[in-house]
Amino acid sequence: MSADFEPPWVNDPVAEVSFDCLAEDGSSVAVSVKVHRPRRKSADDPYACGVESRGLSLHQKLTPGGVSTYNIYGNDSWQALSLAIQFANSGMVHASEKGVVFQWEGETLKMGTLFPWNTAALQQDKQ
Repeated sequence: MSADFEPPWVNDPVAEVSFDCLAEDGSSVAVSVKVHRPRRKSADDPYACGVESRGLSLHQKLTPGGVSTYNIYGNDSWQALSLAIQFANSGMVHASEKGVVFQWEGETLKMGTLFPWNTAALQQDKQ
């Protein structure tokens, strides 16, 4: 695949979640995470599924006003989409483990509610 591959998914989300995150200093950051429809550049290329995060780097830190984008690749569209959701899941759960508090409609959002299949998130909710 060529190095000039542009995100094929711009403005084509299949799922999106928005919430506020509280930083350690008590400030609030608006966060949204979008997973975009898997696409591929050509029939010979793997599928790429875009993940876009606003306000939160999926490398576990808040980035007020920042936008992070990631291409997650798979052999087919199913695998690319599954891996993209898992990537977003992992980043948000790790951010939560590092002290980022997720809120939705004024209530603390438990990661096990957002990702009920993730046993680490469910264990974290019990603590």
